Amino acid sequence: MEYSKIDSETIAAYRAAHYTVLAPEPFVLHPGVVSSRLADLMAREKASCSAFITAWNPFSLIAT
Repeated sequence: MEYSKIDSETIAAYRAAHYTVLAPEPFVLHPGVVSSRLADLMAREKASCSAFITAWNPFSLIAT
């Protein structure tokens, strides 16, 4: 069964990416890894949820 139209190399690159959170004390998020820094920030801000927004690029197409 096909789960994604994105090739496995691109998915691996996304999983290896480092996403910087520009908070008062910046830190890095890693896909699939729980972040205690994010949990601390959310607790300080009394936030019950959070979202990380990135660029929109369906199917990881290269712009031409």
